[in-house]
Amino acid sequence: MKDTRCPICLKEFWQQECVLDHIRHGRTPCKSQVLVRGPVLSEREADEMDLALLPYFRTLHRRGLRRHALEAPCVRAHGPLVPKIHGPSLMFQGSLQPHA
Repeated sequence: MKDTRCPICLKEFWQQECVLDHIRHGRTPCKSQVLVRGPVLSEREADEMDLALLPYFRTLHRRGLRRHALEAPCVRAHGPLVPKIHGPSLMFQGSLQPHA
């Protein structure tokens, strides 16, 4: 993610680590929609962003906070929501039976 906003539900998290946690571990359709739409960053771009954020993460660690600690509450940004994509890769979500 180049942004601090989820591209699917438009929630603004103010920190890239928080939006990545939202997509990785969230119980929202955001993870499956991001997976269907393809990678947002190349591996090289992600590594460069991690190196750029390293001083910020060190500051959080010194304050006793983790990388994904919220400093401000997340809010829904203005704008239209992205339409959901339905495809064969979304047919099996946690069960062995296709959705009817």
